[in-house]
Amino acid sequence: MPSPGVELALDSLDPTWVSTGRISLAAMLLVLVTMLTGTGLPTIRSATGRRVWIHCISMGMFTNAIPFSLLAWGQQHVTTSFAGTNMTVVPLLVLPLSHFLVPGERLTLKLTKASPPDLPELCFLSAASSCCQEARQATTRTC
Repeated sequence: MPSPGVELALDSLDPTWVSTGRISLAAMLLVLVTMLTGTGLPTIRSATGRRVWIHCISMGMFTNAIPFSLLAWGQQHVTTSFAGTNMTVVPLLVLPLSHFLVPGERLTLKLTKASPPDLPELCFLSAASSCCQEARQATTRTC
Protein backbone atom coordinates (compact mmCIF):
# COMPACT_ATOMS: atom_id res chain seq x y z
CA MET A 1 0.00 0.00 0.00
CA PRO A 2 1.43 3.40 -0.86
CA SER A 3 2.21 5.57 2.10
CA PRO A 4 2.61 9.28 2.73
CA GLY A 5 6.23 8.46 3.64
CA VAL A 6 6.90 7.52 0.04
CA GLU A 7 5.31 10.77 -1.10
CA LEU A 8 7.54 12.73 1.29
CA ALA A 9 10.64 10.82 0.21
CA LEU A 10 9.89 11.59 -3.43
CA ASP A 11 10.23 15.30 -2.66
CA SER A 12 13.99 14.87 -2.30
CA LEU A 13 14.89 11.47 -3.78
CA ASP A 14 14.65 9.76 -7.15
CA PRO A 15 11.91 7.07 -7.36
CA THR A 16 14.54 4.39 -7.93
CA TRP A 17 16.25 5.28 -4.65
CA VAL A 18 12.96 5.24 -2.78
CA SER A 19 12.11 1.74 -4.01
CA THR A 20 15.70 0.57 -3.45
CA GLY A 21 15.51 1.75 0.15
CA ARG A 22 12.20 0.00 0.79
CA ILE A 23 13.39 -3.27 -0.73
CA SER A 24 16.78 -3.12 1.02
CA LEU A 25 15.16 -2.61 4.42
CA ALA A 26 12.85 -5.58 3.81
CA ALA A 27 15.77 -7.76 2.67
CA MET A 28 17.78 -6.89 5.77
CA LEU A 29 14.80 -7.74 7.96
CA LEU A 30 14.36 -11.11 6.23
CA VAL A 31 18.06 -11.95 6.65
CA LEU A 32 17.80 -11.02 10.33
CA VAL A 33 14.75 -13.27 10.74
CA THR A 34 16.55 -16.22 9.09
CA MET A 35 19.54 -15.68 11.36
CA LEU A 36 17.41 -15.46 14.51
CA THR A 37 15.34 -18.52 13.66
CA GLY A 38 18.43 -20.51 12.68
CA THR A 39 17.10 -21.52 9.26
CA GLY A 40 19.78 -19.63 7.33
CA LEU A 41 19.96 -18.90 3.62
CA PRO A 42 20.57 -21.54 0.95
CA THR A 43 24.12 -21.94 -0.33
CA ILE A 44 25.04 -21.50 -3.97
CA ARG A 45 27.34 -24.54 -3.86
CA SER A 46 24.54 -27.03 -4.51
CA ALA A 47 22.37 -27.21 -7.62
CA THR A 48 19.25 -26.91 -5.48
CA GLY A 49 20.62 -23.84 -3.73
CA ARG A 50 21.42 -22.17 -7.05
CA ARG A 51 17.90 -22.91 -8.31
CA VAL A 52 16.43 -21.43 -5.14
CA TRP A 53 18.50 -18.25 -5.55
CA ILE A 54 17.55 -17.92 -9.23
CA HIS A 55 13.88 -18.26 -8.32
CA CYS A 56 14.22 -15.80 -5.42
CA ILE A 57 15.96 -13.21 -7.59
CA SER A 58 13.34 -13.60 -10.32
CA MET A 59 10.48 -13.32 -7.84
CA GLY A 60 12.16 -10.32 -6.19
CA MET A 61 12.47 -8.52 -9.49
CA PHE A 62 8.93 -9.17 -10.72
CA THR A 63 7.04 -8.90 -7.42
CA ASN A 64 9.04 -6.21 -5.59
CA ALA A 65 11.69 -4.28 -7.50
CA ILE A 66 9.78 -3.48 -10.68
CA PRO A 67 6.36 -2.81 -9.05
CA PHE A 68 7.80 -0.66 -6.25
CA SER A 69 9.89 1.33 -8.73
CA LEU A 70 6.88 1.91 -10.96
CA LEU A 71 4.74 2.81 -7.94
CA ALA A 72 7.26 5.37 -6.71
CA TRP A 73 7.60 6.78 -10.23
CA GLY A 74 3.81 6.98 -10.59
CA GLN A 75 3.39 8.73 -7.25
CA GLN A 76 5.30 11.68 -8.66
CA HIS A 77 2.34 12.27 -10.97
CA VAL A 78 -0.70 11.13 -8.93
CA THR A 79 -1.79 11.30 -5.30
CA THR A 80 -1.12 8.59 -2.74
CA SER A 81 -4.83 7.84 -2.40
CA PHE A 82 -5.20 7.33 -6.14
CA ALA A 83 -2.22 4.96 -6.18
CA GLY A 84 -3.66 3.07 -3.20
CA THR A 85 -7.05 2.80 -4.85
CA ASN A 86 -5.48 1.37 -7.99
CA MET A 87 -3.50 -1.16 -5.97
CA THR A 88 -6.65 -2.21 -4.11
CA VAL A 89 -8.56 -2.81 -7.33
CA VAL A 90 -6.00 -5.33 -8.66
CA PRO A 91 -7.09 -8.32 -6.49
CA LEU A 92 -10.72 -7.50 -7.18
CA LEU A 93 -10.02 -7.76 -10.92
CA VAL A 94 -7.70 -10.77 -10.79
CA LEU A 95 -10.19 -13.01 -8.98
CA PRO A 96 -12.83 -13.09 -11.74
CA LEU A 97 -10.16 -13.15 -14.46
CA SER A 98 -8.53 -16.22 -12.93
CA HIS A 99 -11.82 -18.10 -13.33
CA PHE A 100 -11.65 -17.64 -17.10
CA LEU A 101 -7.90 -17.58 -17.77
CA VAL A 102 -6.52 -20.31 -15.47
CA PRO A 103 -7.51 -23.84 -16.50
CA GLY A 104 -9.20 -25.73 -13.66
CA GLU A 105 -9.63 -22.64 -11.47
CA ARG A 106 -13.22 -22.29 -10.37
CA LEU A 107 -14.79 -19.20 -8.85
CA THR A 108 -16.25 -20.56 -5.63
CA LEU A 109 -18.14 -18.92 -2.79
CA LYS A 110 -15.11 -19.45 -0.54
CA LEU A 111 -12.89 -17.46 -2.94
CA THR A 112 -15.39 -14.64 -3.30
CA LYS A 113 -15.65 -14.31 0.49
CA ALA A 114 -11.87 -13.81 0.67
CA SER A 115 -11.96 -10.77 -1.62
CA PRO A 116 -14.49 -8.40 0.06
CA PRO A 117 -12.10 -7.17 2.78
CA ASP A 118 -10.62 -5.00 0.02
CA LEU A 119 -13.98 -3.35 -0.65
CA PRO A 120 -14.24 -1.28 2.59
CA GLU A 121 -10.64 -0.16 2.13
CA LEU A 122 -11.41 0.89 -1.42
CA CYS A 123 -14.48 2.84 -0.31
CA PHE A 124 -12.52 4.53 2.48
CA LEU A 125 -9.71 5.55 0.11
CA SER A 126 -12.17 6.87 -2.46
CA ALA A 127 -14.02 8.92 0.15
CA ALA A 128 -10.80 10.26 1.66
CA SER A 129 -9.50 11.18 -1.78
CA SER A 130 -12.62 13.11 -2.70
CA CYS A 131 -12.68 14.91 0.68
CA CYS A 132 -9.04 15.93 0.31
CA GLN A 133 -9.63 17.10 -3.23
CA GLU A 134 -12.60 19.22 -2.12
CA ALA A 135 -10.53 20.68 0.72
CA ARG A 136 -7.72 21.57 -1.68
CA GLN A 137 -10.15 23.24 -4.05
CA ALA A 138 -11.73 25.21 -1.20
CA THR A 139 -8.35 26.49 0.03
CA THR A 140 -7.22 27.51 -3.45
CA ARG A 141 -10.44 29.49 -3.96
CA THR A 142 -10.03 31.41 -0.69
CA CYS A 143 -6.31 32.13 -1.11
